[in-house]
Amino acid sequence: MTEDHWEDAILGNLLKSYYLDYDHSYAQKRSFNNFVEHRIGKIIDEESTLEIQVNPNESYRVEFGQVFIDSPYIMDENRKIKYISPLEAKIREINYSGTVSVNIRTSKIITCANGEKREVDVQIHMKKIIAKIPIMVGSSKCFLANKNKQQRIFHGECEYDHGGYFIVKGKERCLISQERMNHNVVYVFEQKPSPKYSLIAEIRSMSEETRHSVFVQMKIHHHKIVLQIPFIQQDIPLGIVFRAYGLSVDDIELILHLNCPQSKKNSIIAKFIDSILFDAKKIETTEKAISYICLYSLNTIMKERKKRYVEQLLNNELLPHLGISSSSFHKVLFLGFMLNKLLLTFIDERKMDERDHVSNKRIELSGYLLSELFRTLYKRFVRTIEQQLEKRQDVLVITNRCNHISLGINHCMSTGNWGVPKSNYIRTGVSQILNRLTHNSFLSQLKRILVPIGKEGKNTKVRQVHSSQIGFICPHETPEGSQSGIVKNMNPLVDVSIVDDNTFIRSVVEEIPSIQEKLFDWVHTLLAKNDFDWNFDKVILNGNWIGVTYDTESTLQSLRELKNNNILSVSVSFSHTKISREINIFSDEGRMLRPLFYRKNFPSLPEIKTKSFRQLVMEKKIVFLDSYEIENEVIAMTKEEMDSRDYYTYMEIHPSVLTSLCVAMQPYPEHTQAPRVTYHAAMGKQAIGLPYSNMHVRLDTVQHILYHPEKPLIQSHHAEYNNCNDLPFGHNLIVAVLMYSGYNQEDSILLNRGAIDRGLFRSFSLKTLVIEEKKKNSIVSETICVVPRQYQCRSFDYSKLDEGGIVKVGHYVSAGDVIVSKLQKTNEKNTIEEWQDNSIIIKSGEEGYVDKVYGTCSPDGYRVIKIQIRTIRIPEIGDKVASRSAQKGTVSMILNEEDMPFTASGIVPDIIVNPLAFPSRMTINQLIECLAAKTAAVQGETKYCTAFSRHSNDIIPRLCEELEKTGFDRHGNEIMYNGKTGKQFQSMIFIGPTYYHRLKHLVATKIHARNHGSLQALTRQPLEGRSREGGLRFGEMERDCMLSHGVSRFLKERLFDVSDYFQLDVCQQCGNIPHHHKKCNMCGCTTIQQIPLPYACKLLFQELNAMSIKVNLLPK
Repeated sequence: MTEDHWEDAILGNLLKSYYLDYDHSYAQKRSFNNFVEHRIGKIIDEESTLEIQVNPNESYRVEFGQVFIDSPYIMDENRKIKYISPLEAKIREINYSGTVSVNIRTSKIITCANGEKREVDVQIHMKKIIAKIPIMVGSSKCFLANKNKQQRIFHGECEYDHGGYFIVKGKERCLISQERMNHNVVYVFEQKPSPKYSLIAEIRSMSEETRHSVFVQMKIHHHKIVLQIPFIQQDIPLGIVFRAYGLSVDDIELILHLNCPQSKKNSIIAKFIDSILFDAKKIETTEKAISYICLYSLNTIMKERKKRYVEQLLNNELLPHLGISSSSFHKVLFLGFMLNKLLLTFIDERKMDERDHVSNKRIELSGYLLSELFRTLYKRFVRTIEQQLEKRQDVLVITNRCNHISLGINHCMSTGNWGVPKSNYIRTGVSQILNRLTHNSFLSQLKRILVPIGKEGKNTKVRQVHSSQIGFICPHETPEGSQSGIVKNMNPLVDVSIVDDNTFIRSVVEEIPSIQEKLFDWVHTLLAKNDFDWNFDKVILNGNWIGVTYDTESTLQSLRELKNNNILSVSVSFSHTKISREINIFSDEGRMLRPLFYRKNFPSLPEIKTKSFRQLVMEKKIVFLDSYEIENEVIAMTKEEMDSRDYYTYMEIHPSVLTSLCVAMQPYPEHTQAPRVTYHAAMGKQAIGLPYSNMHVRLDTVQHILYHPEKPLIQSHHAEYNNCNDLPFGHNLIVAVLMYSGYNQEDSILLNRGAIDRGLFRSFSLKTLVIEEKKKNSIVSETICVVPRQYQCRSFDYSKLDEGGIVKVGHYVSAGDVIVSKLQKTNEKNTIEEWQDNSIIIKSGEEGYVDKVYGTCSPDGYRVIKIQIRTIRIPEIGDKVASRSAQKGTVSMILNEEDMPFTASGIVPDIIVNPLAFPSRMTINQLIECLAAKTAAVQGETKYCTAFSRHSNDIIPRLCEELEKTGFDRHGNEIMYNGKTGKQFQSMIFIGPTYYHRLKHLVATKIHARNHGSLQALTRQPLEGRSREGGLRFGEMERDCMLSHGVSRFLKERLFDVSDYFQLDVCQQCGNIPHHHKKCNMCGCTTIQQIPLPYACKLLFQELNAMSIKVNLLPK
C-alpha cells in the first residue's frame, strides 16, 4: 500500500464524510441547543422561588416550575398559531424568535397563632410566557429542524445553507465567538512593569453554582508571600491568612511541606516557608488575624461586625470555584497549591505560563454568550417582579408587562453591544450582519473568533501567531491593519467543547482505585501521623484539587479506559505534568478540540475508504484532543512519516486542515509567499458569485450576483465538499502574461471586449427598498394609493404605477420615477383635512429594472411593500478583478477582440496581465495553476490543488511532463502575434486558463460628481456623501497642494465661489453687522454696504460676538 492510496482515501472519502456529518455551523448549533435544552432551565431553577411578605401573618409565594421553549410562530388573522420558516421572518422583517414559557405556582402562606404555617389559595398557571429569545436557524427549535434537503427547498431555503445564524428584524445576524482567559486555573506570570513584585500567581475563580467570579493574586517579593483578598485594599501576608482560617502554626507548617515537598531539598523554598511561618507566629490567635485583615477593609465596618465581615470574605468571596459547600481547610489546601506553583516557577523548575497559549484560552460560542446574557437579564427580571409584587400580588399581570429579558436580548442582537445597559463590561461587535456576498464568506464568518480588546492596543504579543495555535487557529486568515491578529478563524475540523456534568465526572474519577477516595481524610491522616510519603501526584478537575494518586500510570490508564468505554465524554481531556506533579482533567466549556488518528488503534485502508468519519470517532480510531493533551504528544503529518519513527503517537487527518477553509480553497498555497495567502483570504470573500441557491425568493438589502459563474478547472477537495462548485464565484479565463499597448502597467489589466460581450464577468446587483404605511400619531397618517392629480408633484413620473399605486414588475425605473405612491393625511381638530404627496421615488444611482414586488404586514399591522431593483453591471474600466493567488488588478482598458494578441492556433486571451506582477510577489502558485488548468482543459477533467498533498514538492515537473504529452510547450509558453500589426512577438508568451474573481468594488457604485445641489441648513455648504448627492471634499491636503502650485484664484473658486458664497450687509462707518439693510442699529448710519465672504466665516464672527469678542468688518 503506497502513500498515494492513503491520501486518496483520506481526501476522497474521510474528509467528505466529515463535512457531511459536521458542517461548518455544527459547533454553533450544538452550543445553542445546549442553551435552550439545558441552560435556560438551570438558570431559572437557580432563582425559582419568590416570597413576598404581605403583612406580619401572611406572605405571597411564587414558584417557577417546568420550562418550555417553543419554535417561532406568529398569530394569523384568525388568532391561530402559525409556525413560520426563516424565509417568512426575513420577508416580514420580524424576529425569528421563540417563546420561553414556565409553569407558575402561586400560593399564600398564613402564619397561625401557634406559629404553624399553612399554604392556602394554591393556583397553578400553565405555560405562561416570560420572554422571547432568538432561535438559531438550523437548531433543534428551528422550523427546519429534522427536515431534509427537498423539504428545505420547498420552504424557500438554500439547499446548501445549514444555519448557525439568527434573524433579527428580518436581517441575518451571527454571533462572533469570543476568546477569553480560562477560569479556575492558576497561572504564574512575570510582572515586568512592577518593581514591587517579581512574580504573581493569579486565578479568576468563578463559582459554578452562582457564576460569581473573583480575581485572586498571590505575589512574591524578597522572600515574602502575600495574598490579595477581595475588598481588602492591602495585600495580606499568607501566614496571617492561614491563621485567619483557624490553623495553628504546626498545621500551617505541615500543610506547606505537603504542598511544597521540594522544601526539603531546595533552600530557597525553605526560606519562603520560614517567612510564612514567621508571619503566622506573629499573630497569636485567629481573632487577631481577622482584626489585622479588617484594618485594611475598603468599607468602614462597625467593630462588632468586623469578625463576621472578614469571615464572609474568607469563606464566600475567596476562591468561590471550590464550591458553596467547600470548607476552610479546602481553601487552605488550594492556597498551598497556588504557593507550590509560584515557588516552582521562582526557582526555574517550572516555566512561566503564557497568556497567549491556546490551552489557557476558552472560546465562547453563541450558546454560552446567550446563557450569560439571559442569566443577567433574568436576575433583573426577578428583582423587578419582587418590587411589583410588594404593591400588587398578581404575578400574571406583572409577568405580562415585564419584558426585560426580550428587550435586553433584542437590543444586544440588534446593536452588537453585548451586555446589560449600565453594567461594567459591554463588549462590542459580538452580533454582526451575516456576510452573504459569497458562500465561503458565509462559512468563514461562522468559524470566526474575536479577541475582545481595543483595536488600537499596543500589545503585539496578542496579535502574533503562537506555536500552540497550529492546528486550531489558522495562521493566515486575519484582516490587515488594526484588526490583524485580533480577528482570527478556526480551522475547518476544529470543534469546541460544551459543558459536561462535573458532578458525575468527579464521582467517576474518585472511584478509580489508584486515587485516594477522600482528599481531606487522607490529608488529616497524614497530619496526624506527621509522616509524609512525598511520591504522589495531585488530581485536578477543572482547576479544583479533588484527590491524589501514588500510581500515576495506573490512574492515566484508568482514565483512558473510562473514555474508551464512553463513560467519560469524548471531549474530556486529561494530561500529566511531571514538573508540578499534576494530573489535569478538563471537562469545561470552550476548549478547542481537533481530530487526529490514534496510532495504537489506527484504521486500515479499507476502513478509511468505506467508513464515515463519525464511525471512526465512535470506534476510537479518530480522537478529538485539546491543546493540553497535544502538548505532550508527537504528531506525524503523513502515514509514511508515522511508520518511520516509533515516537509518533498520533497522525494528522491531512496537512491541509491546518489552515482555515478560505486558505484551504486556494490553489497550491504552499507555493506562494505567506502574505499573499492572507491577502486572498480577504479578497476571496469580496468576490461576486452565486451566494445561495434561493435568490429567486430572497429580498436582501444589497446583493451582487454573477450571471454565469463557472466551476474552477483546478480546485481543492475542501472547496468541492463545501459546495463551492454548486455556488461558484468566478470564471476560468485565458490569461496571457505580457506587456501590451502600454495600458497594463503596474496592476492594470486589459480585457477582451469580445469576451465581455459573450458574458464575461457580467453581473447584476439587487437592491431592496422597503416602504411602510406609517401612522405617526392620531393626527398624521399615510396611505398607499394612487395620489390624486391635484396633489401630485410635477417633477415626479407616475406613469409606471398600477391601479394600487405600486410600480409594475419588469419596468425600468430611473431617477424621479415614483415606485410607491403614498398620500399623507393631516387631520387636526377644528381644521380642514390637509393632503400631501409622500410618494417614494428612485434616487440617482438606484436606476434599474423592477425585479420583485412583495406585499406584507408589519408586526404593528401596517402595510409594507418591498420592491427589489435589478441593475445590470457590465465590466468597465476601473473595475477590480483578482486571481486566487491574490493578484489583484484594475481594468485599465477594454480592447476590441481584433486588437488583442492571438496564438498560432487562433486563441485570443480574455485578459492580459503584466509579467512584472510575479517576481516581487512570488505567486508561483498562479503559474502552477495555469499549467494544471491547461492540462485539465485539454484532458477534459478537473484537477485537485489541495495544499500539502503528496506531490507538492515535485508538482511542477509532473505538470510540465503532462502538458508536454498533450502537445503543448512543457512550460506553458506559446508563440503569439500582435493583434494590431499581425507581427509575431519576439519571445514566447506564457498563456493558459486561470480562475479569476470579479470583486465587489465596482466603479458604477462609487463614481460621484455633482454640479449643484442641496446645501446644509446651518453652514450653507454642500452636503457630504454620495448617497445624499453631496459635494466633493476639498480638505487641508488639497488646499496645501493648490498653495504649492500658486493657483490662488482656483483656491478662491473652490473654497468660496462654489461653496458658501454670501453677500453680507456691513455698516460702512462702525463695521458692525446691522439687523436691517437700510440702517445700522448701533451707530445709526444709513450707509450700508454689501461685502462678499463665506457664510461659515459670518457664522464664526457671530459666535465670537457671543463670546464677547467683537470683530469689525471695514469695507473698502
